[in-house]
Amino acid sequence: MGKAFKTKEVAKRLGVSSRTIQRWVRNFNVPYQTNAQGHYTFEEQHIKLLEKIKDQLKAGVPMEKIELSEKPDRNMETKQSLRPACVTTATANSRLTDQRHTDSAVTLEPFFKEKLAQVQEQVNRLEQTVSTKADEVVYEQLIVHRRELERLTDTVSQLEHKLEELESEVANLKASLQAENEHKPTKRFSFFSLAR
Repeated sequence: MGKAFKTKEVAKRLGVSSRTIQRWVRNFNVPYQTNAQGHYTFEEQHIKLLEKIKDQLKAGVPMEKIELSEKPDRNMETKQSLRPACVTTATANSRLTDQRHTDSAVTLEPFFKEKLAQVQEQVNRLEQTVSTKADEVVYEQLIVHRRELERLTDTVSQLEHKLEELESEVANLKASLQAENEHKPTKRFSFFSLAR
């Protein structure tokens, strides 16, 4: 007897959930043991059976057509062998119910296609509405920005006009100062005249 792996370890190794492992054990009569807590444990050979199930499901084989080449070890317990007959009958009935669900799924397919088309149409309408609203928001923002630019342009024009006025006043003041300086006689002071 090799190392026993818990359901969680097997699920992680196979990349599926613990519930999937439990479902495969029930549906495919995969051998297992239970530990002291009553949890499933699996040996390496039985993990290989679970890997085969996973590979066949991944390849698109329907659950009812999956075949396992290995026969269960007679020394290992299986859930079916430990169950009373009424529980085994219940399992068979649940498999019949699963088959009925598969048959009804075929008849429900057009219904789901129609619903999917309706949902897709609603999504398209919502996307168009959102796009329209986004365009309206952008348009409003453009108007606000244009008003701001016009206001700033007016302010710059006013500032340019004031600057021109100030420059002309400065030029007039310079001219009047120059004229005053030209009319004033300049006094010459001599260094020697101060010394006396």
